[in-house]
Amino acid sequence: MEYEHLETVKAMLGITGAYQDNALKGYVSDVIDYMVSAGVSEQIALSERAVGLVTRGVSDLWNHGSGGVSFSPYFRDRCIQFCYEPEPEQETVNYKELAEALLKEVQKNGS
Repeated sequence: MEYEHLETVKAMLGITGAYQDNALKGYVSDVIDYMVSAGVSEQIALSERAVGLVTRGVSDLWNHGSGGVSFSPYFRDRCIQFCYEPEPEQETVNYKELAEALLKEVQKNGS
């Protein structure tokens, strides 16, 4: 999975450069997997809207003590809230493309 908001997560955590990118990508993947397993739609979990929550989860994993890794109460509460969010509606462009394709099929089959 290539997470398109990695640079935003890094900026929010005050991390610069690419040295920690592999570790951060692993944490981002774990956080998103957790969110989706908890019931957040994958579309929302991967969206710009959830960047703050992903960052919070990465921070929770990043700042672990000796063996004491856990998500913060804020992360878990916010994750629950995202479970109830409706998926964003598809852009009108997608509907227009589908309608045009359907019209072409109807015209092709009708003639």
